[in-house]
Amino acid sequence: MNQSLIQIGAWERIEPLPIEQAVTCTRIRLTLDGICITEHEDNFSHTVREDVLLSAYPLAMWFATNWWRLLYENRPTVGKVPTDWRISHEMPSANEGYIWPVVVFQSEGPSIALTVPTQAGARNDSLRYLNTHRKPFYVWRSQLKKSLCDFINKTVSRLEAMNVGETDLSRLWAEVQDEARNPVEESYRIIEACLGYDPDEAPSFLVEQLLGIREQAGFDTIIEFAPTLFGNPAHQPLSIQDLVSSAFTTPGVFGRPNLPRLTEIPNVSALLAPWEQARRAASELRKTLSIGIEKLTTNTLCELLGVNLDALISSESPFGDSPVSIGIRRPDGHTRYYLRSIRRADHSIMQKSIRFQLARLIGDELIRSASDQGWLACTESHTWRQAFQRAFAAEILCPPDIVQERFESPASALLDEIIEDVASQYEVSEMVVWNHLQNLPGAPDALTSVDK
Repeated sequence: MNQSLIQIGAWERIEPLPIEQAVTCTRIRLTLDGICITEHEDNFSHTVREDVLLSAYPLAMWFATNWWRLLYENRPTVGKVPTDWRISHEMPSANEGYIWPVVVFQSEGPSIALTVPTQAGARNDSLRYLNTHRKPFYVWRSQLKKSLCDFINKTVSRLEAMNVGETDLSRLWAEVQDEARNPVEESYRIIEACLGYDPDEAPSFLVEQLLGIREQAGFDTIIEFAPTLFGNPAHQPLSIQDLVSSAFTTPGVFGRPNLPRLTEIPNVSALLAPWEQARRAASELRKTLSIGIEKLTTNTLCELLGVNLDALISSESPFGDSPVSIGIRRPDGHTRYYLRSIRRADHSIMQKSIRFQLARLIGDELIRSASDQGWLACTESHTWRQAFQRAFAAEILCPPDIVQERFESPASALLDEIIEDVASQYEVSEMVVWNHLQNLPGAPDALTSVDK
């Protein structure tokens, strides 16, 4: 994002609005990936403009109110997106009677995914926005912070210049800035947001216990597994102390990872889609292992992590049935692994699940190879790190090349059979093959008659 997300024109004063809104009216222009999101049709004048006349105050207030959640909370992992999340992450919630473009902010780690899934406004409204941007556009969190800070500061300065006096926005924004300057308070707010809470609404004991294992697990890893384990208010909160105690007293499986060093280490800080880095990493690792498009055996997966498969299968997870696998790294180069509980009556399904979890742990080892400490974490969170793991596991276990080879001239009637055969050959779920298939050039036409 080379330019500010939000650009404003000259200030105007429009009556009869509440004073905070009246003096902060301006023409606002939002640009995303070169696309003008505020381009709209004025249904009164029947003209099209790229900037839209709105009051900056409600939008600045919405940014300040949801500051921590906008920047740090990722999308819920299961079920319908709750209204509470949408209020904190979708721009129309700024409301106050204005029609705002449907910009959605979704934190995925150090980057924020911005989308505009639908057009706001209708022909019987005063205006109708014309553009969407359904594909996620990634910006650095630091860049978004700067853009939002500039917008809020300009709005506050305008209020001061017009002698409006102290406002809810000025009070709230001063509080947010004070918290951001204090590392202890900032960490507290970030954990609250990751758990899906507004400031001061999360159970304090839970936040404090999570911060208490910061040195052991690593702050970035806490952010990864906290939403999965503790972010659902409907579930009874777990005791972090009991959990950590269980993790260190449960034997787990010791391993010494033996991974070749890649020429291009996957980097969560690189502003590149996780699946793109996953594809490169998986391709290079396959070449290094000299396996081409052959099946990567379970024994090889275990060798890469330095673990014994039988011991891994028989080990107990300290997280119960929660969908979390972790690796506690040690200074001596060993890692104690805990695989999520994946026992199944169907042995084949269980083996595929184990292979996928092992591959994800390998992916996380690659990401974490630049650091010496901190836990590995495989969760269901919608973050860059987890997306990389899942994409890497799919690519390393079942290379897309073999899928393309098998489907170059597919007969629609045979698609299900071929998907089943490839999944069986490479010991992956049919969903892995299906996802590869959907990404093939021209795949939609070939799949129209397949019911999935």
